Amino acid sequence: MAIIKVKNNINSELSITHVDNKPAKSIIGTDIAVAVDTINDFSLDANDGDTVIVRDLNRGGTFIYDSSKVAEHNDGTNFNGWIRQYSGAVHVKWFGAKGNGVTDDTEAIQSALDLQEEVFCSAGKYKVTSELVFSDGSKLRGVGVPYGIYPTVLDQEWDMSINSWIYYDGVASDSVCVCRFSDYAVGVEPTGTQLTNQTIAFTDMGIDGNNKAGIGCYYVRPRGEFARYTVRGTTKHAHIFFNLEACSFYDVGAVRNYGKGFTLGYDLYGWTTPPFCDESIFIRPFSMFNGLSATWNVSGNVSLGYGFGVFNSRGVTVVGIESSQNDGAGIYYANEKANVVFLGGYTEFNCTNDSTYEYGVIINGQVGAWNSEFKNINIRDNVRLFGSNPSRDGVGYIFDGCSLIQQVDATISNYKFINCRGDITFSETKPLNIGYKLNNYITNQIIGQGYVSFSSGSAANENYTGIINSVTKNDTGDYTFNLTTDFSSASQFSVQLTTGPNRVIGVYSKSISSVRVQHYSTDGSLIDSNANISITIIANEKL
Repeated sequence: MAIIKVKNNINSELSITHVDNKPAKSIIGTDIAVAVDTINDFSLDANDGDTVIVRDLNRGGTFIYDSSKVAEHNDGTNFNGWIRQYSGAVHVKWFGAKGNGVTDDTEAIQSALDLQEEVFCSAGKYKVTSELVFSDGSKLRGVGVPYGIYPTVLDQEWDMSINSWIYYDGVASDSVCVCRFSDYAVGVEPTGTQLTNQTIAFTDMGIDGNNKAGIGCYYVRPRGEFARYTVRGTTKHAHIFFNLEACSFYDVGAVRNYGKGFTLGYDLYGWTTPPFCDESIFIRPFSMFNGLSATWNVSGNVSLGYGFGVFNSRGVTVVGIESSQNDGAGIYYANEKANVVFLGGYTEFNCTNDSTYEYGVIINGQVGAWNSEFKNINIRDNVRLFGSNPSRDGVGYIFDGCSLIQQVDATISNYKFINCRGDITFSETKPLNIGYKLNNYITNQIIGQGYVSFSSGSAANENYTGIINSVTKNDTGDYTFNLTTDFSSASQFSVQLTTGPNRVIGVYSKSISSVRVQHYSTDGSLIDSNANISITIIANEKL
């Protein structure tokens, strides 16, 4: 039995009992609201303007009939012409989503996203059996989850009563993704008009690949708001980014994935035009306990199980990274472009499969790399550089203010350390360009006091001064001290780091007895080919 409330022109109310429990016809000059229990109670015999209130807790609301929109039925905001009245976000439960971890909510959530409006996902575990596709205008917001919060045991659940989670439980495949932020199928190269940027939002959510989905989030040139969400349980990539341009990501996490955490610009599918990430920013990305099924080792599988990987990228800034306890490197860097900066944050206890090495940063050198900088990061692990030596003008890789690095294992030389830890051990190849300040001992304004001796030449045992501009090292192991001023042919110099005689340039923990430096003027001409400086190495004076 339905109750009809009629509001007349003087706003007094009249209750009418409609005995057949069917919506009444509209009454001219009045507003009628018919109350029914579920959306299945809508009348097909309705007039434009008829109003129904549905009492269902999840799918209920106020609806007004519009015969011109019958064909636009979507099972959430339009039921065969009965149009939901609402303002603000669309709710996934209006479309029948349950969020109980049992019911398949794929169709309900996708139908909501297809409206290309803001969609709200309340706390719960939303089971999906195929990928969710976010096209231009799709926006999904949840509650409560995640950034930086993780269970101490792999199979331990997050509290679904206060967090919104998308839980994949479909066919297990490394090629399946859970959320696709692209109009194009996974692996399909975007071409022509398909490169148009999209406006998308995805915030305050969790994604669980359930050890079935290969990819958590798949991105092809999206734009919009990406913030405060975490991916776990994927088998290949928690996040993989293609063709980013001017996009921002805030507090995005990858925790306890079987494969890799973040992957930028990797040509996974062999596209004709390789993917390219450009002019984008990541604020406080969080990557922890990834590579659960990886077999990382220093001799071969160095690219497995990393927390954050950078490949074909330019102008990307990563601020406040947290990458810890991954099976592979905290940061794996194989980029052949320029101007990628990691600023602040930390890496620690990575390469958990082989604690002998624990590399916070692994750089796979590329010929085209240039001006890649790691600045003020607390790299508590070691650093490894291998691959090809960058050949472009300038420095390939710069470590600035990374005060916790203990050891650098390098087989390439185009890298630079500035203001780093005082007791770094450099194995194999040392930096080509040491620069203005290293280990807080050498700066571009230190004046060197000469205490020199010559095996031959025009001067002997005299004191000379000069200002160091920079220090470089060539492939044969010779160090060159570049000065801000020229000296006469009779003038030679060495450098005094502290007061007193023979306090001069040294290489920490390296057993060498002298450094031979030929004297050149600033225009590059050799002044005296026979005048070589023998510099005494003093313990604890570090280069």
